[in-house]
Amino acid sequence: NLVLTLDLLPVFRSLTSLAVLDLGKCAQVSDIALRVFSGASNLVDLNLEGCNMISDDGVSVLSKLSAVRSLNLKECGNITNIGLTMLSTMRCLQLLNVGRCHFITDEGFSNAEFLNSLTSLDLKSCDRVTDKGLERIGQALRLTKLSLRDCGQITDGGLSSLSILSGLTSLDVLGCENITDEGLVVLSSVTNLVELYLGSDSITDDGICSLSTLKSLALLNLSFCGLVTGLGF
Repeated sequence: NLVLTLDLLPVFRSLTSLAVLDLGKCAQVSDIALRVFSGASNLVDLNLEGCNMISDDGVSVLSKLSAVRSLNLKECGNITNIGLTMLSTMRCLQLLNVGRCHFITDEGFSNAEFLNSLTSLDLKSCDRVTDKGLERIGQALRLTKLSLRDCGQITDGGLSSLSILSGLTSLDVLGCENITDEGLVVLSSVTNLVELYLGSDSITDDGICSLSTLKSLALLNLSFCGLVTGLGF
């Protein structure tokens, strides 16, 4: 594991062209350590997956990296709604992964201005996000890719908030057990979907039949749809 200290500050300040930084699984990276590259004005892609010492204090440092377009905070489990809201200063942010950040709830999206620029949002296993949170996420009109995998509180009603996302091409709701055939009827109106991941024992052949309107669909994952027999194809 890489240990970043403030002693490395001069080193990172000298890397004036640094655009991509991958610190994934560097578990010793802390909030204080993030100050090391706080002045990396050209940084556009930052991966901090699994850096679970990072908290909202660290996100406040990251929020000053105004050029970042891709930010991976997956498994940074100490980040809360407060930290999520701080990302609103990152006007260029397009890809955000906060999967398995279990403290994130619907409230974190209520004033999340960063949603306006996002094209990809990964909320895998953010199990406290509900249909109410999807009402705000459904206003992120630039979204092309959304993962809600294993967000167990999402229901058919939440999917209705996504029906206006005409640019959505990839949706992952595998493991969302409250999604039923009625939810697939809603998704049938998201006609630009290319990839769809489903996984619920409440989905039957009738629901699959309703997807016949998705003429662009190239990948359909039905893992764990135990009631699907194949007659819906």
